[in-house]
Amino acid sequence: MGSFVFFLIGFSFLFVLVFFTPWFKNLSRWAKGVALLTKLFAALTMLYTYTHVYPNRNEADIFKYFDDSKALSSLAVHSPNQFLRIITGQWTDSDLPALNTMNYWFRSYDHGIANDNRIIIRVNAVLNLITQGIYELNLSFFLLLSLLGSYFLYSVFTHHSSSRWICFFTAFLLPSTLFWSSGILKEAVLLFALGGFVYSLHQVFYLRRYQSLFLLLLSLALLMQIKVYILFALVPFLGMGLLSDLLKSRWKGFLITLALLGICFSLQAFFLPDWSLLSTIQGKQFDFIQMAKALNAGSQVAVVPLDGTFWNLVKSGMLGLFNVLFFPNVFIIKPWYGAIFALENLLLWGLVVGAISSILSSKSDWGWPHFWLIFGVFVFVVIGITVPVVGAIIRYKSPVLPFVVFGLYRMQSRNIKNYVEHFKIIKWLNTRL
Repeated sequence: MGSFVFFLIGFSFLFVLVFFTPWFKNLSRWAKGVALLTKLFAALTMLYTYTHVYPNRNEADIFKYFDDSKALSSLAVHSPNQFLRIITGQWTDSDLPALNTMNYWFRSYDHGIANDNRIIIRVNAVLNLITQGIYELNLSFFLLLSLLGSYFLYSVFTHHSSSRWICFFTAFLLPSTLFWSSGILKEAVLLFALGGFVYSLHQVFYLRRYQSLFLLLLSLALLMQIKVYILFALVPFLGMGLLSDLLKSRWKGFLITLALLGICFSLQAFFLPDWSLLSTIQGKQFDFIQMAKALNAGSQVAVVPLDGTFWNLVKSGMLGLFNVLFFPNVFIIKPWYGAIFALENLLLWGLVVGAISSILSSKSDWGWPHFWLIFGVFVFVVIGITVPVVGAIIRYKSPVLPFVVFGLYRMQSRNIKNYVEHFKIIKWLNTRL
């Protein structure tokens, strides 16, 4: 009964912020209602999944970081200086006894990439000081972050498509993005950071709204803490788009970006000769394979073990991209709503076929949707190379999936887009947004 009451309080908090603040001003009341209700449904579905389908709380990501955060937030009362050191990342060996009381502050498998568990633990620890460690109230904050991230993407997408419904669907309603961003998870924060970064760049560079600089810096800081490889993949394509628009030439933007990347890799080889991007990916792949075996993870898929050679990387990348696009399918569906993710992949394949057909039949003027698509595909390849478990593939691709789907849709032929957008239901939905 208590959990239900707190969930209602958290949902009421979201309702007020969505409907009675200017944060979602470009959405109609109908669109706000759809976004909020689908987010609530996804959150309840996730809670059901990790309390009934997979009931081991100690292994459920939506609970384990929150549970660890309670040990950290308790230090705020008993040892505030120690709490501040850990929260700000200035902890020392003297803090190890306190850190060792948490199960997930340190990872068993960790190959040269920042431990992004810690930022979720830290965020929850700070929230606990306000919410008194009530799970449902912390959850409402993460749901707000993911709603804002989707709204940021929607706002940017509407500058590149006349169909507001397509923009709304890709930003708010893609099943895997909606599901995995609806819990106390990294994906909720990552969606906020990705959306905020792209949105604030657009606001600052194109609309000269410099008040968005704070959001730009906050999003950048979060991306550096969570899935930094996504930031590394995103920056070159953002740079390519900005330079192309500044110089009024896609080729100049491409060549200058390529030259800058060459300089960056040369500087890295000179100043950090012992570090290798390929070795880091190889180590991450090894960590995932070992962890999947140790946990006896279900729905494992084949990956090509990296050996450091170029052709091996190409083969691994091709199989990896296939895995991300092909799994899950109708043969791997668990629990029942896994069928939704399989249908999502069918949508992806349809868009891929349509995009290829459009490219072969006509010239396409490259723009931002193309850069976002290539960024998303690049992330898909990295995920496919390193992740051998279907459930993890769905989860890790979810924050960048809106970029891929929107980019693929924009690459469809004009006839296909006109056909889709002139459906009566689509035209009606456009009027409701």
